Formats: sequence, structure tokens, C-alpha cells
Amino acid sequence: MPLREEDGMKHWFSDLYTHIDAMRLEDFVAGLTPDVEVVVGTNPAMKGREQVKAGIRQLFSAIDGIQFSLRDSIAMRLRQSC
Repeated sequence: MPLREEDGMKHWFSDLYTHIDAMRLEDFVAGLTPDVEVVVGTNPAMKGREQVKAGIRQLFSAIDGIQFSLRDSIAMRLRQSC
């Protein structure tokens, strides 16, 4: 059975999601490896910290907030004013 944060266990990636939920871009990027690859939706992979930083900055400029839920899988919810 996978460990879940609501069970009082912390995953190695918990801080990354805390930073991105708070839209703290610098803290999020600092937690990534130099050779990171991140895919958002159906967009091409962003490769390396600088591409991820630029791509997530663009995402943040288009939304009002973001929230991930750590359960048996990871779900993402974007908040956007229309």
C-alpha cells in the first residue's frame, strides 16, 4: 500500500508540490535536478531548469492559483479568473 501524506508520511516530492501550490517558482525550480523534464498537459517536455522555469512562469501568468492533491495518484486543479 503506497504511503500517503494524509497518513502522516511525507514523500520525497512533497516540498516540490508545496512550492508549486504556493506559486513559489524559485523554490520549486531549486528542488529540481539540472536534467529535469516536465510535461504540462499535452505540451512538449520542458527540459532543464531554465526551460521549466520559463514554462512554469508562463503558466503562472495565465492562472490565479494551482492545487495538487496527493492521494493514490496526483491530481491537479487550476484556478483561473475569466
